[in-house]
Amino acid sequence: MALVVIAATFLAARTVLPERGMDVAGWRALYDSVFALALLGVIVLIALGAGLRTSRAAVRMQGTDLESLLLSVALGLAIIGYGILALGLLGLFTWWAMAAWVLALALWARREIVAAGERALLGMAGLGEVWRRLTPAQRLIVLAWLALMSMAVLQALAPPWDYDGLMYHLQGPRLFLEAGRVVFLPDNWQANGPFTVEMIFGLGLSLGTDSFAKLVHATYAVLLVFATFQLGRRALGASAGWISIALVAGVPLFSFWASLAYVDMAWALYQTLMLICLLRWDDDHRSGDLVMAGIFAGVSAGSKYLGLSAAAVGGLWLVWKLRGQTWRSAVKSVAVFGGMAAAVALPWYVKNWVMAGNPVFPFFFGGVGWDEARLRLLMDYLGSFGTGRSPLDYLMLPWNLFVHSRSFWTFMRALEVPNVLFVLALLYPLGRRSRAADSTALMAAGWFVVWAAGSQQTRFLLPLFAPLSVCAAGVMLKVADWVRPRQWVNAAGIVLLAMPVGVAIFWSGFLMCSARPLAVVFGVEAKRAFLERRVSDFAAIQYVMQELTADAKVLMMWDGQGYYCDERCLPDTDQSQWVRLAASRPAPRVLAAELRQARISHLLFSHDSDVFVEAHDPRGLHRSARDYFLDEFAPACTRVVRGG
Repeated sequence: MALVVIAATFLAARTVLPERGMDVAGWRALYDSVFALALLGVIVLIALGAGLRTSRAAVRMQGTDLESLLLSVALGLAIIGYGILALGLLGLFTWWAMAAWVLALALWARREIVAAGERALLGMAGLGEVWRRLTPAQRLIVLAWLALMSMAVLQALAPPWDYDGLMYHLQGPRLFLEAGRVVFLPDNWQANGPFTVEMIFGLGLSLGTDSFAKLVHATYAVLLVFATFQLGRRALGASAGWISIALVAGVPLFSFWASLAYVDMAWALYQTLMLICLLRWDDDHRSGDLVMAGIFAGVSAGSKYLGLSAAAVGGLWLVWKLRGQTWRSAVKSVAVFGGMAAAVALPWYVKNWVMAGNPVFPFFFGGVGWDEARLRLLMDYLGSFGTGRSPLDYLMLPWNLFVHSRSFWTFMRALEVPNVLFVLALLYPLGRRSRAADSTALMAAGWFVVWAAGSQQTRFLLPLFAPLSVCAAGVMLKVADWVRPRQWVNAAGIVLLAMPVGVAIFWSGFLMCSARPLAVVFGVEAKRAFLERRVSDFAAIQYVMQELTADAKVLMMWDGQGYYCDERCLPDTDQSQWVRLAASRPAPRVLAAELRQARISHLLFSHDSDVFVEAHDPRGLHRSARDYFLDEFAPACTRVVRGG
């Protein structure tokens, strides 16, 4: 009964004071931030309870308190996401249906939630003693992470402005809410892919808070840090755990990525938890651990297409580990892992198969609105990252990731690099080893091969950071063993770890100063003023919303950021609409007539598109289309209604 009262009070408060408007500043901003944080706390607590009850009832999970906590929260969040997917497919993608689902989970797992809350209070009371037991180096690592994640949370509380978030991570759930169900969106292809985490975003959007989505992603980042620590501790001991999270802290953009409305932290977490569960299984061959590994492999594949690589590499590792066992036992183990992974991931791929005729829409087989030419343009873009595909290029990847980092970046240029100390992982065979560490290294190698064969974006390396940090930690520990009699070794190791961490904290602070989120979070600045600074096309979209008639249609050329616009905008989520229209370089008047027939009344051209055109145009088609627009079409058939 108390849960019902709390939930009713929570929703009533939001009804009385909904999310502030674009021009509202003052105390309402702080209220919105508190509401987003409170909603996050409620969801995480319910996820913990639901995960604990599910894992203990279904697979009788055992392990350390930290492992139990990590596995349960991650599992519970996945349960919430899949439940909302089911509601969306049934035409119930509404706030009241989602709230009812979460409340039902809370009632079902109420005992676990109460117990978890009591343990959390006891744990907080003992934090002082835990702190006193830490070494000075461990305290520095904790303080570094507190600084990094505090900045991530403050960035997350600001209105969403990141490109991919505005293009599909938030736009997809927003369109589902407008339709009241999960629908097929052929022109926003990303919104048709595995969308488990975005389903949770939809809950926040249904209650008016889009900052909640960013906070969910930041929560996954915190869980990933703890999972990295646990992976290191399981593979090589507690010291490796501390070194591993220090190495991850040295990734320049980790906290910045954590603050965005993305799903990469969730994908990386589920892949890391799959690895931890496989290592648990390798210790004593408990079937429950294999079931959990399969579940997390499935959730990884249900969060991002790239998550399919987790199940594939994990399956190959499992087959290797099962050599020498009886045929019947090996088949049973593979069936448990593969069957669970397939069962959990399958809903997303069946949904695409039914709606688009392609389980991995639009890849390989195209689909509605996706002919061979359009699909090739998309593959040109995805394949344009990196320095080449020759054997020498693959061999030089570890070097090129740092020296030629701009070839792998998406929008942060030189900052999009891993921690330089990850290169120590290449020396893993010479470092401290164990059976679990060897398996971690093999898994990291397999994932790196998959990454190298695909779109070589630095951000897509996130799932490798945990295993790479463990391998690098093994090398550092081995060096410490060799020179242990020398007094300076500990100090040198601390300095070595601290340098990239210091760089990461500096850049996180710099990005905070650049974005200036505190003003909008605490109500000194209105949302509109903040977004005009941070979103390149926001002012133009506001013009569309305020000045154009309801029947206007604006083609956003090379621009997919449609979240802050309505149906008057036609975002270009695959950055190829104008390229396809201008492919044959028709006479400007002919193309203008075609646009009018398609009821397109305006074109939105942003000079920011030049960055994309120059960086991701291997066949020169984008440059040709841009030049055609600027040199031929625009002078003959357009007039500027808003410049800037």
